[in-house]
Amino acid sequence: MRLSIFFARLGYLLAEDHAEHDDEHEITSCQALLEQQNVLLGHYSRILLDQSEQVRQCRRPAEDWVVDKNGHCVKVFLTHKSWNDALECCKKKGGKLVTIEYPAKAFEVKYLLQKASNWTEDQIWLGYNDKENEGVWMGCNGKPAPAGFWHKNQPDNCCRGRYGIWEQNCALMGSRGYVTWEDQCCKSERHPFACQIENCEFPGDVRDDPSGTPTAEITEQDLMIPM
Repeated sequence: MRLSIFFARLGYLLAEDHAEHDDEHEITSCQALLEQQNVLLGHYSRILLDQSEQVRQCRRPAEDWVVDKNGHCVKVFLTHKSWNDALECCKKKGGKLVTIEYPAKAFEVKYLLQKASNWTEDQIWLGYNDKENEGVWMGCNGKPAPAGFWHKNQPDNCCRGRYGIWEQNCALMGSRGYVTWEDQCCKSERHPFACQIENCEFPGDVRDDPSGTPTAEITEQDLMIPM
């Protein structure tokens, strides 16, 4: 009887010791997993930070350029130039005069003009002309001008410019309405302009300020004409 009690007690102690070892093993395993998790989280955080820094640098247009939703870089220049001179200026910067690929962009360009000029400028050259074929308006991007932006009875190619030149072959936005267009003389008229770089490597869908911080989308409130 005593022997059976001894072996029973021994079996209980061995089982208890094994359970304690199992518990200790489980605790050790959990601690090891937690440590591995922390290490992985640390690596993941560093990867995210590196990616964030790379994106931040990538999204930093130089010289106050902004990025439209198509990934094109756009900048307004307030210097008054002829259309021809404005185009040459944009080419030297690796771009062309701005074109309107989607309707809202006309409002965006106009907003950029008025914001840059503290609401003192209303007219701006666009990258459209009918120099090669009268009445066929083409963009600097090689695509036809979008319909719906011309002011009533425009383009008309009817009036002299400031220096008596008749040919009105270049598109000007804003003189007759907020974003409506008219044709004007490419050589004699002088206005602000906007350049566009189409193949810049900045991501689309964002607009950035020069510091690299994404700015808010332009809202309808922003586009309202100040009274």
